[in-house]
Amino acid sequence: ELVFSSSTAGSHSGGVSVENLSSLFLKEFYRKLKYTFAPGFEERQFVPDLDAGNFIKQARNFYESKGTENSFEILFRILFGEDPKVINLEERLLKPSSAEFIRREIVIAEAITGNPLNLIGQTIFKNDDADTNASISEVDIFTRKGVEYYKLALFVGYSESSAIQGTFEITPNTKSFDEVTPGSTVITVDSTIGFSESGTIQSGNNVITYTEKNINQFLGCSGISETINKTDNIFSQEKIYFGYENGERDKPVQLRLTGIVSDFKQKSSSVFASEGQILTVRNIGDKIENFGPGEEKTYKQIFANSWIYNSSSSIEIDSFSGSTITLKKSVDRSQLKKGDQVEIIDRSTNSVVYPTTDDIPYVKQSISFGSKTVILENFSFIPGANTLYSLRRRINKSNSEYTEFKYGNDTIISDIQNLYSDGDFAYVASNSLPSAGVAYTDFTHNIKIALNESILNLDPNSPAGQLTDFDVDGFTTISFDKEVDFVTGDRIYYQPTQNETLGGLEVGFYYVEVLANRKNIKLYSASSSVGKSSNVLNISNPLTELSSHIFTIDSQN
Repeated sequence: ELVFSSSTAGSHSGGVSVENLSSLFLKEFYRKLKYTFAPGFEERQFVPDLDAGNFIKQARNFYESKGTENSFEILFRILFGEDPKVINLEERLLKPSSAEFIRREIVIAEAITGNPLNLIGQTIFKNDDADTNASISEVDIFTRKGVEYYKLALFVGYSESSAIQGTFEITPNTKSFDEVTPGSTVITVDSTIGFSESGTIQSGNNVITYTEKNINQFLGCSGISETINKTDNIFSQEKIYFGYENGERDKPVQLRLTGIVSDFKQKSSSVFASEGQILTVRNIGDKIENFGPGEEKTYKQIFANSWIYNSSSSIEIDSFSGSTITLKKSVDRSQLKKGDQVEIIDRSTNSVVYPTTDDIPYVKQSISFGSKTVILENFSFIPGANTLYSLRRRINKSNSEYTEFKYGNDTIISDIQNLYSDGDFAYVASNSLPSAGVAYTDFTHNIKIALNESILNLDPNSPAGQLTDFDVDGFTTISFDKEVDFVTGDRIYYQPTQNETLGGLEVGFYYVEVLANRKNIKLYSASSSVGKSSNVLNISNPLTELSSHIFTIDSQN
């Protein structure tokens, strides 16, 4: 116990030490700090010009980098004030001509069937190419986010030539976007990039053959006998690798290879990482912020935020008030907009709890920039007590007669799925079709021609057009029952639905003049004639009353 008290000066013999207890206290406090935060340096003196407080404050970074070149440089600077030159002798070893070193290639795999730990000393083969094979010298198992992976060491050999035959490729893998019921012919997934145009895929016990694909869907599928749930893995059957446990043919092992980050280059100098540490990916690609009213914006922001995105984004819900939902964070217009269909998700199970019928709620009003409030139409959900929910956007589908005829109604994903920036350029992933319900241009006009101008009150389900402006040689104007989306000068294709054409016309191409009310057009045989009354084509009535005739813009014919 130290007692501090005031005293008067006293006499002392020569050579006797006199200690100031205040400085002794600071010295012991400093020593205690070194014991606590810089173990190993307690009895060692730092260089005089070192900011000891700053070093002790950042000592954790030093210990996390132990064994690296940076750690040796730091050590020499704080103890000796020198910048050392660290030499890795392994990099300077010469290989004697008679020496043999075992070389290996490392791949990471996920097991589909069997136990990969029993593949040591065995050969694995590529499913669709038996000439691609390699022997396995070591197998290690590790877990990431509850999923088991295996690190396989493929034996390269002792000499310069490789014992690995062929090319080992990553097995294309994706996840299901929606629940897929048995017998379905279309599977919607996160992405089909990397998969062949047609082939075989697998999900659970389903081995599925597909005939074609688009950006986000496998089409013409057969072999779906069990339900595929949302987020279930789907992988290619063409790049599966197989071997046999301990060489026993009745114990097959199937593997899919995953991606590996290699030749990693660290750009930041403030991060110290050592071998064995786990690194996680924070985000892939650029995070391009949206911009609010009046904010200064870059070209990349304008470009990236000008598309109509179609992704199943979800936002956590804070509270419910009738048809009004308050979210935990503000809504970006690329996430949710007026007219989007939505669903309510139980966050604990990630399952849809509303709607339970085909009566889908949708966003009723436009969402202001930075707003956390969403007003829904067709919504009557009663939340449960102590249950956490999220609002998730439903994927929009296309409004294409062709895809509806070929694959069924509301099948093909529409709009933009994603945008990949590459410096000043970007790649857009899309099936090139608009969403159903979104206003679009009608490039095809089908009219039923009335035989004379006195027929005006026709069945509303059978709208009729007329030939008007009669002169000596026939009618010069075709009148539609609605405005057309043609522009004067457009090249259009004419074809009747029956064999009978309009008098004066043949099946083929013509040039159009759109009149002021946008419901009437005139036809010309050449683009240079458009607008010249002397060159307008004269048309006469067909023999069949209310016969149907189609006019289509050339680019969409």
